[in-house]
Amino acid sequence: MHIAITVSNGVDHSLTWNCNHIANAAMRSAIEDRCRSQDDEPAVLCTPEELLEE
Repeated sequence: MHIAITVSNGVDHSLTWNCNHIANAAMRSAIEDRCRSQDDEPAVLCTPEELLEE
């Protein structure tokens, strides 16, 4: 639900501590693929530390 709200509202980044289900490499690509298949641009999903590294 968090991802759907983020994408539908055009948010650029979504921060999460949930590295098991959201912010891991396998899920990120699956989430991005799903968003794009629905003609939506996915948000960047990352932990707060990853955002600070950008």
